Amino acid sequence: MIIPCDTCGFPSSEPLKITYHDKVGNYCCFECAMTLLAPVCPRCNCKVVGHGTYGEHGETFCSSHCAQLVPSPN
Repeated sequence: MIIPCDTCGFPSSEPLKITYHDKVGNYCCFECAMTLLAPVCPRCNCKVVGHGTYGEHGETFCSSHCAQLVPSPN
């Protein structure tokens, strides 16, 4: 069975099937999976691949540098 990638639409006979937060997705490669699933750093907008750094309010930053540069809400 040929299944299209949820990110790019590429038809694959052996897609990666990933379940995340009770949602199932089909991807042709890890890059496409990360494009849709990886969190985005709220400061620099890059994809956070790996552990990242968590902010005071549960945000996921790409690094401690970005986390420190975000002003605290008053």
